[in-house]
This record gives sequence, C-alpha cells and structure tokens, in this order.
Amino acid sequence: MVADERVYRHPAARAAHRLSRTLEHHGIPTQVHEGRGLALVSVWLDLVAWTDGACFWWSGGVSETTRRRTYSFSPVDDPVTAARRIADRYAELRQVPPAKPVPAPRGTSSKKPKTSRTPREMAVDEPPSPEVAVDEPPGPDVAVSGAAATDPAWSITKENR
Repeated sequence: MVADERVYRHPAARAAHRLSRTLEHHGIPTQVHEGRGLALVSVWLDLVAWTDGACFWWSGGVSETTRRRTYSFSPVDDPVTAARRIADRYAELRQVPPAKPVPAPRGTSSKKPKTSRTPREMAVDEPPSPEVAVDEPPGPDVAVSGAAATDPAWSITKENR
C-alpha cells in the first residue's frame, strides 16, 4: 500500500487513486472525486471512469445498431489493464474533431451584449429567486430572508439598486 492510500478509507477511493496514478504513467492527467461509496476518475470530455471498489466502468462509444451508449468494465484488482483500455479510449476521443456549435434559433443573437456594468450591478436588476423573500420595511435597507440572508454577496441596499 502506498503511503497516501492510508488516508483514503473506502475501497472505491483507493481504487480510483490507484487508477489515477496508473493513468499518469500513460501521460494522462486526471482528477479523482469520491463520496457515498463511489469514486470517479475524470479523464477527458465524455470519458469518466467510475468505481464502487469492485470494478471500474467507463463510457465507450455509441452503438450504431441501438444508438445507446456502451460501457466497458474491468476488475479493480487489475488497474494496469483498465488504465491501458482507458488510455486507448482517451486516444480515440482526442482524435475526434470538436463538435460544431449549434446555431442560435432565428431571431436571437449569439453575440453577448456589450456592457460596462459589473455582474453584481446586473444581478441587482434581476428579480429575486423564488426561494428568497424580499420585504421592504421603512428605512434604507432591504430585508432579505432565506438562503440569501446568510450570504454576504446578497447584501443589497436601495443605494446600489
């Protein structure tokens, strides 16, 4: 067992970190995310390897006959083979040209409006979200309740509206 594996208690987390290190030997940078008995190794756009501590599975291509995504599996006790197979899929995905952008519907502009206002100034003009109740008592401040009451970024006064 590698020294840093002792920190990760769950078998899925240990397996994900082993796979991540093995993929690094192939020159593939990864990110490991873990929680609730599962762990995933984020490899590339549309390529994520999952593990529950017993096996790895990752998405393959789309079946031409069923038009459904296919998945590949590999046992956790052989991260070298899993890494090799994931590296092959990674190489396939890297060769595919990026998808063409989807055109905007007619009558809409795909250009962003030019503005000199900050995001905070623009957010003040937007109506509050449904979970936020805004009351205006007499006085200069606006009282905010709900989740916005605890977030300092939501401190809105009449002066900066």
